[in-house]
Amino acid sequence: MEAQIKSLSVDIRLKTEVTPALVDKIKPDVVIVANGGKFATLDVPGITRNNVFSSHDLLDMMNGISINKGFLMNAIMPFAKKVVNADTVRTMLSTNIPIKKNVASLGGQFAGTSLALFMAEKGKKVTVIEEADTWGEGIEANVMTLVKEEIQKGNVKILTSTRVKEINDKGVVVIDAQGQESLVDVDTVLVAKDLLPSDSKLAEELRGKVKEVYKIGDASAFGRIKQAIHQGFTTAYNL
Repeated sequence: MEAQIKSLSVDIRLKTEVTPALVDKIKPDVVIVANGGKFATLDVPGITRNNVFSSHDLLDMMNGISINKGFLMNAIMPFAKKVVNADTVRTMLSTNIPIKKNVASLGGQFAGTSLALFMAEKGKKVTVIEEADTWGEGIEANVMTLVKEEIQKGNVKILTSTRVKEINDKGVVVIDAQGQESLVDVDTVLVAKDLLPSDSKLAEELRGKVKEVYKIGDASAFGRIKQAIHQGFTTAYNL
């Protein structure tokens, strides 16, 4: 890909915020807004505890960015960017640092179910907590088979029609469909909600100023990677 980009003289500008002023300066005929979605969060007591990690936290960890999750995490983050890769992440997840043995996944659709499977394969015991009465939306059949195998082994437990009341030092307090309150005893909590569409107003701000404006991928609606690639290809092909 790098060779193709160089041969086609593609102008790539990193660490650059795209604004209407910048677009007006460049004066393109077409703008494709593909700035991704935004991470969904939960507004419940305890969501900022040191043992609670959002998708954004995990991404920052991969990039060696401090996530303010206690002294130890802050101390090692500056070095993480130099040593973290896919292999080291897999190794870390097989230990109790930073994600311990018993895990709650807050979210039971594509993101949460996929994460639960991944964690179970690393030796974790995972409880998936989902507010809807169904789970695993968007999961492919072969992956769903693996998830169900982990459920049968007792490594994954699914709670549907269940909402989170709070997160405390003992785990996650939940309320089921009958209004019954209970405690899910876990050490680590992962927020694994599907992405929300981008809240960027760039596409709307550019309409009428640029001949053609397209918003694609998670910037428009949450989808799978193959859908994003297909949408990007077809959008460019049809220009």
